[in-house]
Amino acid sequence: LACLILACLILACLILACLILALLDHSHQYAAGLWWYPLALDQVFQDSLLHCDGRFSIAIPFSCGQFCGENVRYCPEELAYIGPTSVKLVNSFLEKIADTLGQRVLNLSDDFINLNAALLPHNALLLADAKASKKGKSEAKKKAKDTELFDAPGLESYRIRREALSKSDQKLYGIMDLCYSLNLLPTLEVWRHTFVPREYAVQPLQDAFMVLIFAQLDIPVQGKDKDVPEVQRPSVLLNAIKGVLNTLRTIENFLNIDIVRIFNAVLLQHAQDVEINQKKTICHVYSSWYNSVLLRRICSGTGCFATNRHCFVSRGQKDTFQAEMYTDPTELKALCEMVGAYGIRHIGDQCIDLIVSQVNEIKKLLISNKDLLHNIRGNSDKIDVCSDYIRKLNGTDELLQRLTIVGTILNFRKLLFNAMKEVLGKRVPFVMNSVIDFKEHYSGSDIALEQLDYLAITAGLECIVDPKLKSALVVQCDVNQQDYLLWCLMLIFVAIGLPTLASNEQSVYQPALSGYENNIHCIATAVNQLSAAIFTIIGYCSVQERMHEFLAVATAHLLRLGQENEKDARQRDSIYILLHRFVEESPFLTMNLLETCFPYIVLRNSYNTTYKLKKEKKRREEEPTY
Repeated sequence: LACLILACLILACLILACLILALLDHSHQYAAGLWWYPLALDQVFQDSLLHCDGRFSIAIPFSCGQFCGENVRYCPEELAYIGPTSVKLVNSFLEKIADTLGQRVLNLSDDFINLNAALLPHNALLLADAKASKKGKSEAKKKAKDTELFDAPGLESYRIRREALSKSDQKLYGIMDLCYSLNLLPTLEVWRHTFVPREYAVQPLQDAFMVLIFAQLDIPVQGKDKDVPEVQRPSVLLNAIKGVLNTLRTIENFLNIDIVRIFNAVLLQHAQDVEINQKKTICHVYSSWYNSVLLRRICSGTGCFATNRHCFVSRGQKDTFQAEMYTDPTELKALCEMVGAYGIRHIGDQCIDLIVSQVNEIKKLLISNKDLLHNIRGNSDKIDVCSDYIRKLNGTDELLQRLTIVGTILNFRKLLFNAMKEVLGKRVPFVMNSVIDFKEHYSGSDIALEQLDYLAITAGLECIVDPKLKSALVVQCDVNQQDYLLWCLMLIFVAIGLPTLASNEQSVYQPALSGYENNIHCIATAVNQLSAAIFTIIGYCSVQERMHEFLAVATAHLLRLGQENEKDARQRDSIYILLHRFVEESPFLTMNLLETCFPYIVLRNSYNTTYKLKKEKKRREEEPTY
């Protein structure tokens, strides 16, 4: 009996299998018959994308794969036409599905960008103003209405019932349906061609990513000066990019593709000056703006370099350009994360080009005053004799101004590399530690050490001699005795020009900024780095000897400020502090060497006087007026 029952079950299974095979055969015949109705086939495909959210849209390309089966059974000669046409139809339908997916990703990314923007610190002020007082709520709400960010972050997740779907949920469900359609079949074979449907989504997603980045770059920013273009703050743009990345990571949950490949392909293009289609990139926009707008404004006197804050700050009132909004460490770190090491190197190279143009003008000043400077150098111990030659010099103020510009650019470049160092230390700590260890302990040939300096400067590490600056100044420095003497005279020119800064009202040391409003503290950076690069190229003597000579001449002329009348030496204490800045930033000078030619008690009294004047000025400002 048991054997009889088992035989019946086996027979039933065989009959069921035969029926299924028959149905499949008929379904293939029905699918093959769609070849004769191309307009109806395309209409069904469009309806499946619009009304069914594309969940079953993969059925149309699958049906096209059956055209070569039944249609050519009785007419084999038609295979040469039906086969290629079927391949074109399948390719066209899969591209349309992928393009629709890319468009829906664009729509969803806008929501993610707005949600991320609601978490920015400056947008929290709108909500704080609204909660502070009911009287100010209407005004705060009016401000928030302009930015469309009045609702507190998190309110978008509230649900009255589970079945209620927000607009973002509906967009996400539409993306899920298309991802399900592309991910349903691993491969699709049509007339000796094999299609991988999910790979069709890679290029549209890359295009959508690029479009979103370009859209954020093109957002108009209302600046104080309408004639000068403004750009998005790097932190705001990075926040928008993170919103797009969150959208693409969501797609990775439903579609089996490598999203990291899309990130790398798009962001690596934005680390270059131009992308594949010759459009502007993040690197191009910010490198042009920082070098053409920001540094130009700072060099013109609207901002100064704050050493203790590690950024540039504006000098004017609140209605003027705010340099700290773009040079703050947080902003520069965001810029480094977007453009990477390639982009930072490109911005740094543009800074070097600006420096080279200033060095050319400095060399012209040295050539025009060469004889006078040579006489001053030969009589450096005879102050009275030097005074006659100093009065005949031309372009002292221009020299100091150009060195200030060079130092400003070098300090901005240093800020960039410091931000790059912190980003790399956070993202690739093991690689960064290896570079640091290699730089500190490697002792090999000079060529190998020079290549190691290139690696170190790219990673944001400081070098005694900047290799990029050195290679850029090779054209301006001829390896001969005449050019060597010319650059030695540059240090003499700077040393005898420092006392002239004491008569400038803006040459006041600001303890709050650890610098000067007219950026003369950047002269120290320029002199130290230029001298290290130039004398390393020429190689006639050590840089340390030339810096010792500079310090001796500078201290001799600065000590004479005590004998000058009060009008010409009103900022004497601030200039003494500037001399201390030269020693602090130079790897070739020490405080012991400074004390041998400049009394330390004078320097200490200068700091004490400057801080007292600052406190007294602050107290007078706080006193009530009657």
